[in-house]
Amino acid sequence: MSAPQRRDFLRTSVASVSALPALAAAGTADHPNERVLLAVMGLRGRGKDHIRTFTSFKDVEIAYLIDPDENMVPAALKLVSQRQQKAPRVEKDIRKALEDRNVTAISIAAPDHWHALATIWACQAGKHVYCEKPISHNLIEGRRMVQAARKYNRVVQAGTQRRSAVHLTSAREFVRAGRLGKVPFVQTWIAGHRPSIGRKQDGPAPSGVDYNLWLGAAPERPFNVNRFHYQWHWNWDYGTGELGNNGIHALDMARFVLDLDAPLRITSAGGKYFYDDDQQTPDTMITTFEFPQTALTWEHRLWSRTGFEGEESWIAKAGTPGTAWQQPISTARWKARTSAISWIASRTANGPMRTSRKDTRARACATWAISPCAWGACCTLMTRQSP
Repeated sequence: MSAPQRRDFLRTSVASVSALPALAAAGTADHPNERVLLAVMGLRGRGKDHIRTFTSFKDVEIAYLIDPDENMVPAALKLVSQRQQKAPRVEKDIRKALEDRNVTAISIAAPDHWHALATIWACQAGKHVYCEKPISHNLIEGRRMVQAARKYNRVVQAGTQRRSAVHLTSAREFVRAGRLGKVPFVQTWIAGHRPSIGRKQDGPAPSGVDYNLWLGAAPERPFNVNRFHYQWHWNWDYGTGELGNNGIHALDMARFVLDLDAPLRITSAGGKYFYDDDQQTPDTMITTFEFPQTALTWEHRLWSRTGFEGEESWIAKAGTPGTAWQQPISTARWKARTSAISWIASRTANGPMRTSRKDTRARACATWAISPCAWGACCTLMTRQSP
């Protein structure tokens, strides 16, 4: 696209979708039948997860696979062929799928800068939406997505699915029952030990990549591998850094458990203090969200193997009688612990919690304060008494 074309990208694209025939805009989303026809946008890591998950439902058919990088298509097609008989159509442009009146919904696993545009277009075209986290690239876009969902009466689901986990509902009930007392402080963090992405020179886009389409409404820049697959997370034009990548999960779970609405004030500090590379977003950051009765913090140190308490990632809710800890445990760590699960739990204000040692994953998840999360991970919930 030339510069003038790029400036007109949003205006002309919205106009083209708005001009869809009324019948196409209504689509089967308003006339449900025995099958949901789904278009999956973005076919790399999360897109494949979407394919695996949605095709586990007998009433869902993957009708479209969409990605501006045709190199992502073969693996996605193979995955779909293992789960359904009918092959999906392959497109580079989401608008092709939105023109199909038979498509019920779209599933968006594209980079953050595409979330709002694809969602708004889909709502205008009469489709329902599942959109990966973070829901939007920025606050204004998020508000426009909500407005589109309301205006066109569409169901738009955000990818903060961890709040649906059984253990989190249990934690919410625990706090609401007053067993943690007042909770004036909540601390969330991740370390992760992400390696440096180094520095790369600009160059031509790989064969099979429609780079202009991948950019969408983002500013026009030369292609660079450090601004492309996955590494886009660390560039402000396309991503939201670690706060929007993993922080969204921890913050959403904390807000859900404590029933927090919007913060009154947000302050943040950090920057590129450790790595000397092409990343633009902070490798070190601490953010405080102030609510009427609670201060909620997020911290990440991408260069560190561990955070507070020697753990890579936690959510700590500090109450008057004790502190509730929630620890995500990766599937890999579970494999190492299936024959010997041990975790520490001490007394709460209402007595001791039970602990499990030398137990299998299945029994631990069913019996103790450990339960499966979405995407095959597990979490523990435990408390300890304040000194």
